[in-house]
Amino acid sequence: FPSHDIRLPQDNIGTPMASEKIERIGNWISGGAKDPFGNIPQYPNSEPKILYFYAVNSQFSPLSNTENRIDSVFYNPFIVPANYAMNIAIAVEDDSTAVDQLSYNKLKMSYDPDNFSTSAPGYKEFQAYVFTYPGDGKKYFLANVNTNQFTSDRVVYFRFYTNDGDHAANTEYPYSSLPLPYKTFFSFYIQP
Repeated sequence: FPSHDIRLPQDNIGTPMASEKIERIGNWISGGAKDPFGNIPQYPNSEPKILYFYAVNSQFSPLSNTENRIDSVFYNPFIVPANYAMNIAIAVEDDSTAVDQLSYNKLKMSYDPDNFSTSAPGYKEFQAYVFTYPGDGKKYFLANVNTNQFTSDRVVYFRFYTNDGDHAANTEYPYSSLPLPYKTFFSFYIQP
């Protein structure tokens, strides 16, 4: 059924477009492919996407895996000891800005899953820096956190904030309108 002819439409399906029409389309594209109002198309520029996080100890052993979460439920808080140093790696991508060019890059923490203002109970803020993972060469954000800054026997929620320079507001994740399991996934419980 298909023809090996590379021109579309194929010979056995329809008739080729007249060369004048092809030239007209080529000129339109060369002229910027303006819409009927004279606007030149713009490349879409979405906010950065905060994809996932991974918590590890100082030897980079996993902390946020399902087996280390309350009741081994993947969206419950992961469990860490009191007075414990850990790293939280955040994977981010953007359609127009390289990861190492993103700005702000802060991990904010609170005892309240919906309040990350500076007056929130248990509020802390950690600057994240770009980290290149040696295994795959990908760039992530890494924040060093010590649980000694929080009260033990508590759940600490966190959100990551970043900006690509093209949007006025910082991108945050998870955001307040998400269901609670998204927020508890981005949290940890400090053992007594």
